[in-house]
Amino acid sequence: MMFLRKTQKIETANGVAELVKVNLGGYEQWLLIRGECVNNPIILFLHGGPGTANIGIATATQKQLEKNFIVVNWDQLGAGLSYSNSIPKEAMTIEKMIEYTKELIQYLLSRFEKKKVYLIGHSWGSLLGILTAQKYPQYIEKYAGVSQVVGGQETEKLCYEYCLTKAKSSNDRKALSQLRKINEPPYDDWMKGLQVRSALTSKFGGAVKNGSLSSLYLKRMLKSKEYNLVDIYRFMAGFSLSLKYLWPEVMTMNLLDEVNSLSMPVYFFLGKHDYSAPSSLAEAYFSKLKADHKEIIWFENSAHMCNLEEQTKFISHLESIFV
Repeated sequence: MMFLRKTQKIETANGVAELVKVNLGGYEQWLLIRGECVNNPIILFLHGGPGTANIGIATATQKQLEKNFIVVNWDQLGAGLSYSNSIPKEAMTIEKMIEYTKELIQYLLSRFEKKKVYLIGHSWGSLLGILTAQKYPQYIEKYAGVSQVVGGQETEKLCYEYCLTKAKSSNDRKALSQLRKINEPPYDDWMKGLQVRSALTSKFGGAVKNGSLSSLYLKRMLKSKEYNLVDIYRFMAGFSLSLKYLWPEVMTMNLLDEVNSLSMPVYFFLGKHDYSAPSSLAEAYFSKLKADHKEIIWFENSAHMCNLEEQTKFISHLESIFV
């Protein structure tokens, strides 16, 4: 039983509940597709990370959306169920990920006979989402960026400064020593620097305001029917692989220079206490971004995981925006 993988059936006449593999760019990648009626519009979620796959927590966090939408979660190439240690580095670039996203959207539109999707990206997925929306606007009805990522180097600088300020104010000598050892970004050893800074961001409440990432992810994955115990290993291995292949390129990006406008309505969901992708930077980008309609929804009691920390509010706003 511990190695079975399935998704619970939806008991409606026109419902869909599938855990399925599709070929994108020559690579098998996994989707979770759930909805009470196939005539409803499509929401496609792009998970964060890179490598923080979402299928293992999707049914625990998005079930309400299944009433009015076809909800699609995709474990991106190299992440979660789509992890393999044989994936070549050249298959995992930002340009390739944009093309996989486009192919996936085309597959969904063709299969469910739709013209467009609602696109949601969280963290790394918000960078991927905006770049996809810019390149292929004909497929996107509306775009929502959750904990919107803007620029790699500037983001890392602000995160480091946040940790340094918190360590000094709390007289945390261990944290101060760790920060001095990795030096200011760009770090001499980028992986070590990122690991230390990320751990301290979590410690000081800049990733999850109340609780921990393990409580939001691991506990839900352990209860998931869509992931088995081996898949939790895949999740961890995929997270490491995705960071290794994609993070150096993410650090070269800056949406302030690369995406000045979008041709669909744009919504940012931002946690006030986010210092993994600082909300102040996302707000500054939002003020410069041109769109026919744009709106920020603030989450006062959240950090980087506002979609999970304030789940009811998040779902409610999504439904009001997309229905």
